[in-house]
Amino acid sequence: MEAKSKEFAIECPDNIPKPICEEFISQKSFKPLGGIGNIATCKICESFVGIALDYITKGETVENLNKKILDFCSIFSRELPHHYCFVIAQEIYVKVLNAVQNNEAVDTTLCSKINLC
Repeated sequence: MEAKSKEFAIECPDNIPKPICEEFISQKSFKPLGGIGNIATCKICESFVGIALDYITKGETVENLNKKILDFCSIFSRELPHHYCFVIAQEIYVKVLNAVQNNEAVDTTLCSKINLC
């Protein structure tokens, strides 16, 4: 069953990263769980990788990170179930954190490996 998202119908809200919002606008409809692995979830994943890297380099606490992840995930609660979004974000954060701590490059295929791209 597809659901229309009126929030994205006209313009992107300031609290949603523009590439993700534009992808949702271009799709015009969502399949909440059946849409996993589509362009929108890929954009969300790639955005998480960038956000995680930014948080890690700024030395964010785990508590602050979890709050920011919850805030970010709540934006997409209809498009991506909240618990699923949070687990993905935490998994990405751990993988990015491990790469940074081991002085390794962040895996650019991370989102593909977890079937979001």
